[in-house]
Amino acid sequence: MPLSAVAAAFAIFGSASTAHAAITWDTSILSMRTSIDSDGADAKAEIWERGYSYWENEANFDANGEELRLLDDRQDGQLAIAQVWVYNKSGTLVDTDTFSTGSVDRFNMGTPDGSGDIPEGYEVRINICVGNITCAGTAKGRA
Repeated sequence: MPLSAVAAAFAIFGSASTAHAAITWDTSILSMRTSIDSDGADAKAEIWERGYSYWENEANFDANGEELRLLDDRQDGQLAIAQVWVYNKSGTLVDTDTFSTGSVDRFNMGTPDGSGDIPEGYEVRINICVGNITCAGTAKGRA
């Protein structure tokens, strides 16, 4: 089955695991209120090879400071890639971005106008992928 068909099926059904080249992937998607930013919500997307007891690739959106922490702990030559979408309070997509790392990095999410601040109440959606192989699914946070 072509990779695009696997990705499309995964996106439609939202499975908690997917297989590719004899690897089965497990995922975790979390959204949690933050005590520091009373209106905000942090988001986390994780993906790891089944059989490992910890995540290998992880994207964390921190509502306090609108920061993205991206981790690649897999050591397989594939980058951890985070896809990010920002929606205004009306639900209109206002920004998209892609971040990648081969280790661990922190990114200021920024905004299209360059102010570096996502307005309060805007929804931030993140997804973590293992290179171009497979993705975890979308976690939702709020600035």
